[in-house]
Amino acid sequence: MSEACYSPQQSFDNYLAYVFACSSIFSATFAIFIVLTRSPAMMKSYRLILIQYLIWSTIFSLSCTFNGRFIFYNEYMIYFKKPFMDNFPISLRVSYVILWVPGSALQTSIVSLFECRHHEALPAGHCLKLKSRIRKAFRILVFTYFLLSGAPPLFVGDLPTDAFLKDFPEERCNMEHNRIRMISLEGWGFLHINLIIVTLSCGIMIAAFAYHTYIVLNRYNLLWAADALKTLQRGYLKSLVIMELRLDREPIQPRQSTQNQPS
Repeated sequence: MSEACYSPQQSFDNYLAYVFACSSIFSATFAIFIVLTRSPAMMKSYRLILIQYLIWSTIFSLSCTFNGRFIFYNEYMIYFKKPFMDNFPISLRVSYVILWVPGSALQTSIVSLFECRHHEALPAGHCLKLKSRIRKAFRILVFTYFLLSGAPPLFVGDLPTDAFLKDFPEERCNMEHNRIRMISLEGWGFLHINLIIVTLSCGIMIAAFAYHTYIVLNRYNLLWAADALKTLQRGYLKSLVIMELRLDREPIQPRQSTQNQPS
């Protein structure tokens, strides 16, 4: 019955999505292995946050592929549970939580990456050079903000209205299979705007960290350090992969002693 609402082309597209989502597990696992085994000691803090980003981005990608996703219909916003989840006794609310929790963690890890880079660019003694426990508290606060901001649809959301089904009759089949939960019941509602603001706030925090990092580097004449920072972080994974391949192909030569060599 889960295929009743889908055309053969849609089923084929879903199959391709499943293949790409599963392949992301192997690529993320390889990237985590490279980060753990080839990271320099000075990148310890950045490395941990990067691993969190790789883990949560993979989980969120799998959740969007197999579990559910948000869909915008003009002024309406709905949560759609994938037909794959019909094989499990999971309600729409639980399916929504499975998507929103890793989504909140993913947004937090992205903000944390830019916060870490901003912290490393600050000179010693700067007023924003915060202690480690304060930075951890900030990340917990950001995650809590993202998580709680997505909670209202669990209690306020409802089944599709007659007005929505009149405009989009093709979704009646999915409604009968209990796959649709309305986020905005009457068009551009409060929950609709709230989720958009929450998503945009992630970009606002990233822009704030990036902009202030540039100001600090420019004010303290540390633009020369930005090049070294970009070398370590912007091409971080690429550099580690190249290092891994070179070490596998080139044998390590024993170091010769120079004590007994004639002058």
